[in-house]
Amino acid sequence: MPTQSLTKSSLRRLRAFYLLLYNASRAMEGRSPVDVLEQFAKFVQNAGTFLNTVISTITPWTLLITAITEHRWVREAFCAITGTIKSFFLSQVVIDSSAPLHHLLLRFLASENQTKRVRTLRLDGLAWEEWDPEENYDPKSKGKMAFAPDVGSYTFYFEGYRLHFERQITQIDTNRGLVQDHVLISCMNPFAGPSVIKRFLARVLEKSVTERRNKTTMWRPERTGWKWYGQGVSRHARDLTAVELEQCTKESLIKDVEAYLHPKTRNCYINRGIPWRRGFLFWGPPGTGKTSFTTALAGHFKLDIYLVGLSSSTLDDQRLESLFAELPGRCIVLFEDIDSAGIRRGDMSSVRRAMAQGKSRSDRTTDEEGNPVETDPAGLTLAGLLNVLDGVDSVEGRIVIMTSNNPNSLDEALVRRGRIDRKIEFCFASRSVSTALFKRVYCKSQEELLPGEAPLDEDEIDILAHEFASSFPENALTPAEVLGFLLDNRTNPKIAVAGMPAHAREAIKKRAQGLNVARREEEEQQEEALEEPSISLVQAALARWTVWGTSKC
Repeated sequence: MPTQSLTKSSLRRLRAFYLLLYNASRAMEGRSPVDVLEQFAKFVQNAGTFLNTVISTITPWTLLITAITEHRWVREAFCAITGTIKSFFLSQVVIDSSAPLHHLLLRFLASENQTKRVRTLRLDGLAWEEWDPEENYDPKSKGKMAFAPDVGSYTFYFEGYRLHFERQITQIDTNRGLVQDHVLISCMNPFAGPSVIKRFLARVLEKSVTERRNKTTMWRPERTGWKWYGQGVSRHARDLTAVELEQCTKESLIKDVEAYLHPKTRNCYINRGIPWRRGFLFWGPPGTGKTSFTTALAGHFKLDIYLVGLSSSTLDDQRLESLFAELPGRCIVLFEDIDSAGIRRGDMSSVRRAMAQGKSRSDRTTDEEGNPVETDPAGLTLAGLLNVLDGVDSVEGRIVIMTSNNPNSLDEALVRRGRIDRKIEFCFASRSVSTALFKRVYCKSQEELLPGEAPLDEDEIDILAHEFASSFPENALTPAEVLGFLLDNRTNPKIAVAGMPAHAREAIKKRAQGLNVARREEEEQQEEALEEPSISLVQAALARWTVWGTSKC
């Protein structure tokens, strides 16, 4: 009973306090700040002696501070004082989203487990771990998800110093689908200065270089086509010895690129007013190693590859110019299969003729020969491509490599001297190339042997390699076709030597027929059997027609 009476008494007091607060709030509604303050003081007096004492002490000081801060000169003076104090204690570094270090910084913070205090993260993709074929082999292995800090701020520690990370959106271009942001790294320490932030960024760059050592990074445009995708794809660098090409051609290209990238060459070009650029056209049938050699060349000179797909539906002159504006000084720009991008000989003359007649490119409906053409005003033009290659704003120091299966279809202005300095033909596999491919596949170390595979003597492999290269016609198959057959029989070189003549005949026959898969002999015999009755029926009909005509006469 006493407990129940105590509970009822507490509830009555709470109800009375609530009614008092409610009536006071209704009384303050719609009144001036002075009236509100008076009503609040009366409420405090009725609420309790202790609360009244506290409020009566704080209120005068609050009113005084509020009145002082209302003056503009006081606020300006306060901001100036705090700014001066920050200039002595605060160090900051701003990194724009266009800087290569921007994405490396986000990946570093994610990989170093510095994002534990972050509440807002962004999925950065899948980070596939390197695995050892013998220790960690798992066909069902899965990648782990990687996260990066999104827009916001948080703190982390480096070398015992407390650093502040802040990522802000600076510009949103809805027309281009671009979101630009910058990262602000700051440190509030009078004894540290900006050197701590510089060491931190150097650590980020050093780790990135270490991770990409012996790797080639390939960059592709983003979905919108206005900028390069922030996270390039790194692959193990290919060795030039792994790409079979005529030795004289290979050595000539290596010396050419090495001389071009030398610092003295740059100074020589600049002092003489010559644009410091280099262009190559690799042409030949598919499978002759054009792209493979480009990748190996980039790995040898530690250059990144920037892939540009000219046949992309989102690519136009403005987007291509934006992509080239972001290229670094030393890189390889690769235009794969440029002959299939629709930029062909005669397009430029059509544009000039249309402009001379006062028509825009979008107004043209026929070319010089009267054939209908597409009227796409937003597409990529030959003039736009030529402008980024050697225009006024073109980037110097880069190497442009174009690959083509049919170079004669390209416009002369595109491959003229100055834009394309050398044209290299990639041919079918010669005997020397076939021999080198055989040795590369079957010369294995003990660690590379598969279970149950016996090692071979080098002299025996050398003899088999020459037999293999002599077992089929020279310059009849591409290096890719030869290598593919060798890999299919990589555990037994003698079977490869014995089966290569039949494989070569089938591949040559398939190419002659223009087919991807050669037809079987049974199918051909069936087609011939079906054709013979039809021929005999035609001959019989012609004979009857002749007899009928003779009888009429």
